[in-house]
Amino acid sequence: MYSHDGEVFEEVDTKTMEEITVLSSDEKLNIIIKKLFEMDGKFDNLTKSVNENESKIFDMGTNIENLHGKVAGLSSKVTKMEAAIEDQANRSRRNNVVFYGVPEGAEGQVNGDCSKLIKTIMTKHMKMAEPRW
Repeated sequence: MYSHDGEVFEEVDTKTMEEITVLSSDEKLNIIIKKLFEMDGKFDNLTKSVNENESKIFDMGTNIENLHGKVAGLSSKVTKMEAAIEDQANRSRRNNVVFYGVPEGAEGQVNGDCSKLIKTIMTKHMKMAEPRW
């Protein structure tokens, strides 16, 4: 590698160096100018690519921020819906009476009528007054 003022250049193969040494100053200058134009084109392409990528990254950041907002909103809705479901479940239990210790299928003893079975349990086993329903 060749170095000039701290910059490092790749080695040019021997044949190219020999060809350059026999060229006139104008021809050498033309080669250098041609290479500069090629590098300038490549630099422009890289600059364009970087700018496009920066734009895409910015757009992605904006999209991520929007998604965070949507997730927060949906999370809030889910919390409210869970509370509403819990409330409905509690309300549905308010008018229920649970009798433990009644064997499965016991309603068959009173011709399959659950209300008769409950009345029998309440009056005979719990010594309560006859319900009016």
